Amino acid sequence: MMTELSRDMHLYAISLLGREDRSVRAADVAGWFGISCSAVRHSLKELIAGGYVIRDSRGCLSLSEEGGRVKKLSFFHTPSPAFSSL
Repeated sequence: MMTELSRDMHLYAISLLGREDRSVRAADVAGWFGISCSAVRHSLKELIAGGYVIRDSRGCLSLSEEGGRVKKLSFFHTPSPAFSSL
């Protein structure tokens, strides 16, 4: 089971790598994290099953509407209360 943090990090990576209509594949995400493709594929299966990521017939990844919504709400885009006093 994928943690919320891991989910958010994967969604952020796919979004970042897919800027400017660039095709994103599992190998791109693995390279971004510096982990094996098999580890990323396992995570992607969960993200696809959860409705966060879409894989097209060529194997290219993109965020679903739900994945984009979650990414926008993730800690990457929301100031943490822990840092608000700094």
